Amino acid sequence: TQNRLAGKLYQGSDDVWKTYSYEMELGKLKNAFSKDPNASITIRDAKSRIELAEQGIDVNKGIKISNLDNLELPTGKYVRNSKGDSIPEMVNAKDLILKREAAQLVKDTVPNYARAPKIISNLRRTPFGNFVAFPAEILRTNFNIAHQAARELASESAEIRSIGMRRLTGSLAVNGGIGATLEGLGNFLFDIVSFPINTAVNFVKDLFG
Repeated sequence: TQNRLAGKLYQGSDDVWKTYSYEMELGKLKNAFSKDPNASITIRDAKSRIELAEQGIDVNKGIKISNLDNLELPTGKYVRNSKGDSIPEMVNAKDLILKREAAQLVKDTVPNYARAPKIISNLRRTPFGNFVAFPAEILRTNFNIAHQAARELASESAEIRSIGMRRLTGSLAVNGGIGATLEGLGNFLFDIVSFPINTAVNFVKDLFG
């Protein structure tokens, strides 16, 4: 019972953090494109790419967000029209795409054990599994953060470049203390002199090639 309660508390706090991260990313995107309507966005959400391609829009290059103001896309839900017929619910494409891109950013940059490769998930069943899954997720998200920051810094928009710079400096500030933090956490949990975090990290690096 205590384990179930602890699990629910952990999941709840994890969900709160993901929701906060989503709102923060969405807010940054909305703010940037409101200040610079002519800025372009690289669409990464798979569903958005398919739907825009169906509208004849080239999704393999940056899309000017202002070009989406007069376009509508289906939400995946159905509503009743004035005649009582069931029809797809349509919303403004710009709003929907910004929400999806914010969600994609959270998936890519916030640790989530559910997104770990199957071999890592299987290792979690072993006594030391979590200490492989954790650095694996740290590596995955750090790579994605650096990749996203580089993409933003290459933007023609000063507003988007500003987001990229803040993302990069924040990542560098955090990563500067990650190794010591993980080692200290291991020492605290297991009361050992030296927690082999480097071994775990090197294993994961070799795993991902």
